Amino acid sequence: MNAGERVTSHAIRAMEQPFVKRVSEWIKAVDERSRPWLTDFLTPREQIVLGRMVSGAQLHVQFEGGADTAERKRAFILPGEWPMDPELFGIRLLCADVPKGTSLSHGSALGSLLGTGIHRRKLGDIAVFDDAVLAFVCEDIVTHLIRDWTAIGRQRVMVYTASLDREWPDPLYVRDIIEVTSARADAVVAHATHQSRSKVSELFAKGHVSLNFVELSGPDVPVEEGDILSVRGFGRVRVFEFLGETRSGRTRVEVGTLASKRQ
Repeated sequence: MNAGERVTSHAIRAMEQPFVKRVSEWIKAVDERSRPWLTDFLTPREQIVLGRMVSGAQLHVQFEGGADTAERKRAFILPGEWPMDPELFGIRLLCADVPKGTSLSHGSALGSLLGTGIHRRKLGDIAVFDDAVLAFVCEDIVTHLIRDWTAIGRQRVMVYTASLDREWPDPLYVRDIIEVTSARADAVVAHATHQSRSKVSELFAKGHVSLNFVELSGPDVPVEEGDILSVRGFGRVRVFEFLGETRSGRTRVEVGTLASKRQ
């Protein structure tokens, strides 16, 4: 199911208002000019918010991330419903070769890319192999990265464009269905990571939990479909779908966990 095809009925969060304003401007531009609008890469949650707003404006949207399993995707907002060739999304795949067996993490690869001065929204998914790092990027930064992405940590790298047909890893999220008394962030993290509420409370108090890559100030924020909770020392928890309530009134949620050691 595409992120834009299913949305929940909860209100937009205050922290999402700047993104909502940007989407409103995109929608206005498409509506007034009857021309498509191409976004940079969006998080799964942003894809859901965008899909909800575009549908409400009676426009259409298509997403593409470079691979079928990609999380971050670019979107075309369209005045009408017609197919878009994936090539039109302007996504390129960059490859940085490293000596086989080099120990690199997703975080070090991302940090090296951002260290070239680009914005995170210009980057899609990143995959780390034992002999290469692959990254989907917007085509307008390819020249910049080939010139300036010269190292990952202390490892020097040579960067070049690769075919979009290159093998991409399957998603590593381990899916599970949990039951929570409420859809608060702390309840979801506790059940998904199998940690006690007291331990999870400590993580929030120390600022070790982020929602969609923004540090949470408290544990009581409700989660939504498409949200990604990053937990320092554990990894990620992605909220895939709300499945309704049990007879006892608990909420059933399909989540996926991604351990940090596998990122």
